Amino acid sequence: MRYALPVLLALSLPAFAQNLIAPTEAKTPAEEQKSFKVPAGFEVQLVASEPDIGKPIQIAHDAKGRLWVTTSRHYPFAAEGKSTDKLYVLSEIGEDGKAKKVTTFADDLNIPIGILPLPDCKSCLVSECGKILKLTDTDGDGKADKRETLFSGFGFRDTHGMYNSFTYLPDGWVYACHGFNNESDVVAKDGSRIKLQSGNTFRFKPDGSRIEQWTHGQVNPFGMTVDPFGNLYTADCHTKPITQLIRGAYYESFGKPHDGLGYAPHVTPHSHNSTGLCGLAWYDADHFPKEFQSCLFLGNVVTNRINADRITWKGATPVAEELPDFLVSSDPWFRPTDIKLGMDGALYFADFYNKIIGHYEVDLKHPGRDKDRGRVWRIVYKGADGKGKLSASKDLTLLSGEALTIEGGVPNLATRLLAKQHAVTRGRANGGQDFHPITAVEAREMVIQSRLEAEFRRRAVDALIGSPSPDNIAPLVELLKTMPKEDTYLRFAARVALRNALREKGAWDVAMKADPAVIADVAVAVPTAESAAFLLTRVQAGPLDPKLCEYIGRYGDEATEEALLAGLDRAKSESATSVALAAFVRGLLIQKGNLRAKLAAPIIRICLTGIEHRDPAATAAAIEVAGALKLDELFEGLTKFAAQNDRGLPLRGNALAALLSINSAKALPIVSRTLTDSSAPQALRDRAAQSLAGSNQPAARDALIATLQTAPTSLATVIATALAGSPASATALLDAIKAGKASPRLLQEKVVSTKLLAIERGKLKPRIDELTKGLPSADAKTNALIRTRAAGFLKAKPDLEVGKKLFTQHCANCHQIGGMGAKIGPQLDGIGSRGADRLCEDVLDPNRNIDAAFRATQLSLLDGRTIVGLLIREEGKVLVLADPLGKEIRIEDKDIDKRTTSVLSPMPANVETLIPEGDFYHLLAYLLEQRVKKE
Repeated sequence: MRYALPVLLALSLPAFAQNLIAPTEAKTPAEEQKSFKVPAGFEVQLVASEPDIGKPIQIAHDAKGRLWVTTSRHYPFAAEGKSTDKLYVLSEIGEDGKAKKVTTFADDLNIPIGILPLPDCKSCLVSECGKILKLTDTDGDGKADKRETLFSGFGFRDTHGMYNSFTYLPDGWVYACHGFNNESDVVAKDGSRIKLQSGNTFRFKPDGSRIEQWTHGQVNPFGMTVDPFGNLYTADCHTKPITQLIRGAYYESFGKPHDGLGYAPHVTPHSHNSTGLCGLAWYDADHFPKEFQSCLFLGNVVTNRINADRITWKGATPVAEELPDFLVSSDPWFRPTDIKLGMDGALYFADFYNKIIGHYEVDLKHPGRDKDRGRVWRIVYKGADGKGKLSASKDLTLLSGEALTIEGGVPNLATRLLAKQHAVTRGRANGGQDFHPITAVEAREMVIQSRLEAEFRRRAVDALIGSPSPDNIAPLVELLKTMPKEDTYLRFAARVALRNALREKGAWDVAMKADPAVIADVAVAVPTAESAAFLLTRVQAGPLDPKLCEYIGRYGDEATEEALLAGLDRAKSESATSVALAAFVRGLLIQKGNLRAKLAAPIIRICLTGIEHRDPAATAAAIEVAGALKLDELFEGLTKFAAQNDRGLPLRGNALAALLSINSAKALPIVSRTLTDSSAPQALRDRAAQSLAGSNQPAARDALIATLQTAPTSLATVIATALAGSPASATALLDAIKAGKASPRLLQEKVVSTKLLAIERGKLKPRIDELTKGLPSADAKTNALIRTRAAGFLKAKPDLEVGKKLFTQHCANCHQIGGMGAKIGPQLDGIGSRGADRLCEDVLDPNRNIDAAFRATQLSLLDGRTIVGLLIREEGKVLVLADPLGKEIRIEDKDIDKRTTSVLSPMPANVETLIPEGDFYHLLAYLLEQRVKKE
């Protein structure tokens, strides 16, 4: 059986560029200021610091030029009693950068993050745990005295991944990020609703009247900015640092699928040597030198610096050139969490100044987490002669409509945005080319005008994304046929717009007359029987396309599916056909759960004999269906398959499980022989044990108990873990231990004891305590193993290429390095910086330092079973978990008695037996090579 290595689940989200806890003591603001290194001619100025303000998280300017700052002392724990976190307003900022006036606008908040001062400059929107609030100063004393809840239902289980970065555009919408590991279900006043899980973006009306999802995916977007064309960008971790948002697009995240179009592109191909990235600002003003125009500045809390990327364009596609770091601090407490361009042309940034990098890396209750220190800085350009001047900020609330129009054309993006926001709230026309609204009729004309600048065509396409209609199909198809291939953003946006159009009523009457190749490319993202029928004609007319076959399996009706199967069956000996058939099987399973009985048997026979080596996943799916539908006619074929040594171990294990599902009485002796066969591969014996326990049959339970008497420790642990999943089997396990038929040390294994204690809310604890009384700690054995392996590694001569192959074999099911592998768990880029000793600990004892964000979810089901896995997502009332193979397990809410977050990693804790010692050293050497690049 292939297992995913549990290294990562003991690790933190950010890359490992430095100590998790800063080795130095805190500096005063003046001392920290000396630690900053910026390009020649630039100067870093202190705007505010403790004790005048608390720990800043996000910042925003208002139309008066004041800076609003959210701060939190409660973080990382939400306040359970009185909330005391504060929102400040900084004003009268002098030439030296110092804010002469600091006002506390609100002092009763609960981890406020997102902040948006509204154009009246008397009220603001602010997020706190579970809510988005509107705070208003009605009497003019500078402090909010009116508090309204605009939205509630936001998740805050993970307080470092809450909703953030409110960005108000002149279209009247506020755009925002939804962060990692939280689930939200939010309803607006008009009944519009969003359900978000982990990273996404959304938008809402500032009066709370409506809310909508904007994009899907990303891991933990934190920081948003806008360019002069109105394109939005986010900062993120674990995917790429900077992403330009395409409405309705899907972006990479942990274990989340796309809709068929693929994942949208990212701006930055590089990582900036970090995954702890937050805060983002587009620079478009006349204060900095020309070489810094059209640059994106990004906060890097892991490496204590501000990164920079210069943006050039290929058509409407932004291309990032990584520049030298704009600001570098030698103070490891420096944590730039947000960055904003001011109306004066300076770059402002919040400094969460802290000894500890982030959220999960160190115990959330660690006393080193600073609660009091925080700074706000700005970067100004003084020039070679030190005489550089900032632009004068204006109070836009005092300007006439004509004056606002003038401000809407100044060479400062921040001023233009604020002026246009203010003009819109007064009911005045938007004016100017920035963000000019485009009607659907105008957009359809614009997209086919090849001489029009690419960015204007992109804006026209964006308008069609938001106004789907069959009338959009012809111009979008024409655009996709004629546009430059290198303009990837325009192409992807056009595909999204065409996808939306194809979902509309009457769309297929138009689509059937359009270019079939263009339609087929997008039809795979349109989940309808009409689309499947169209794609069938493409499969029948040309070369077999596995992608299209998978789609037809997912969304086709019975006639469409049977027509495809008949065609594939006639040509089943061809290699391409076997691959297409495998894809068809996957599609049928993904959407429908089970194949219809009359389709199942012929498909499974082909899978068992023809395509296993080409597509193991499809064969595994077919075997699973054979068991689910209890197809007795396939019993003999599955028995032979399970016995063939040249088949893959995971598939042979799947076949054993299917046999028990089809006919447990007939299968029991077959599976039991595998369990007790000492010459059989360890992974296959493990799977046999798990399958027997999963059948929940008394005879199978007896076979497992009997095997415990002679099983090696590694197999005995697997058996005990499997038995601990249901009340009857758990009781039988404890009876066997009491009778001396199994070692009581099995109860010291965390994975076993945790499952046992979950049964009937701890009912078995007295028996466990009795059976383990007086036993020495099992940790001594694990510690000895870790010491032995660490010492052995120093004497070993590992092979990195072998280590890489071992990573692919054992780890890539769930983890990724350099783009290789899956993203069910976080990436392992940079893991080598941990060093050999820590990696040995993380691999051999994965439950010791497990990241709280990636602990296993434990479900006690109403039928008595206990399911443990990594929670990937929630789909309505269905929880989707990943098992140790990376395979999805779907459990409905109605079947769950109790849901808890386990103290365990969901990955196997017996790596020392799964990976021989020599191979372990090869793998460890490969992991140690994965270090953050040195400057």
